[in-house]
Order: sequence, then C-alpha cells, then structure tokens
Amino acid sequence: GVDEGEVKPEASFTNDLGADSLDTVELIMEFEKEFNIAIPDDQAENISTVGQAIEHIEKATK
Repeated sequence: GVDEGEVKPEASFTNDLGADSLDTVELIMEFEKEFNIAIPDDQAENISTVGQAIEHIEKATK
C-alpha cells in the first residue's frame, strides 16, 4: 500500500506511488466503475498522475 500523505495531485502513479502497468490499468477500471464513466484507451494512456486522473474524472462527471 501507499501512505495517504504520498497521494498528491503531482504524484505519478508509477514513479512516486510504485504502480506498475497492470496497476494503472486496474486503477482506470476502478475509476470507470466508481464514477460510472468511460475512459477510452487513448485517453487512459495520458493519465499518469493523480491530478490528471482527478481532472479527467471531473470533466467526465459534469
């Protein structure tokens, strides 16, 4: 697991939070499920930080 204090908008899922490629795919799937949104693969590839994920989710849920 990751310490809650490490999860900041600028934190990279892979470099800062230790996620591998499978983890990031699972994260995207969880975001889609939790927020009832669809994130196309081409957009998912551009989500590499916590802040980018938040931004995408906010846009998709408006």
